[in-house]
Amino acid sequence: MLTSTDSPVPFRGGSLGFVPTMGALHAGHASLIEAAATECDEVAVSIFVNPAQFGEGEDFERYPRSLEKDYELAHAAGAQYIWTPTVEKIYPNYPEISLSGDKTGDKTASGPLAHRWEGEHRPGHFTGVVAVVKRLFDLIQPDKAYFGEKDFQQLRIIEDMTQRLSLPVEIVRCLTVRDKNGLALSSRNRYLSAEELSIAQSIPRALNVACVAASGGEKDPTSLLSAAKTELDSRIQLDYLSIVDEADLTILESLDCKDRTSVKPRIIFAGRINATRLIDNMPL
Repeated sequence: MLTSTDSPVPFRGGSLGFVPTMGALHAGHASLIEAAATECDEVAVSIFVNPAQFGEGEDFERYPRSLEKDYELAHAAGAQYIWTPTVEKIYPNYPEISLSGDKTGDKTASGPLAHRWEGEHRPGHFTGVVAVVKRLFDLIQPDKAYFGEKDFQQLRIIEDMTQRLSLPVEIVRCLTVRDKNGLALSSRNRYLSAEELSIAQSIPRALNVACVAASGGEKDPTSLLSAAKTELDSRIQLDYLSIVDEADLTILESLDCKDRTSVKPRIIFAGRINATRLIDNMPL
């Protein structure tokens, strides 16, 4: 088992799967580790709350941390190595490091993939995400890395980064894991009170309404979004609810786009329930 001072992974040979996390692990993380364990000879998990991806006034200090439970879950799911690096290990010049001027971050987190949606609402967030994932890839050197579709924009940006830089790692998509009421599992769900949890359960219902309508033949995004908003609890402060093309995350004006060779529509959501911000998405 790795400690924060052990790097690179003391790997014995064969294929290495990697699951980068910020800790506060739950069944969603376990599913990623299990997928890696099924496909790879050994699995490494990192636990690092990345300060570079939190903006001013966000929840870096209060982000849930449960290291002992995280170790237990990761090992039970099939991880051989757990790495908990220090900030200085990831960013050797911390706190002097300026990610806004990092050429790798600028190159790979630029364009519409990073600057719309979460990028607009959380400026600098994806520069921090790209910086830490690239650094972890360099240190761990995995054959495959596993990411959930729950953070779909992040997933697409990491796929794009890997392709742009020709990194020797395969990015594996894993389906969103949900609770019995359909709510996407998230470490931030721990912030929710019982009442807020009830409100949050309207999010997957709203997205599913659009999915069902699209399956029934509805091609107009305006109609699909209207149906979704009807189901969404009015106490949610909406940041965005849109239907986009998975490839470039641009808004779709129709699900029947003859001007594109292939379209994979996805409904995306972000909003706040009091102090807690949640995101979700579903393929249509």
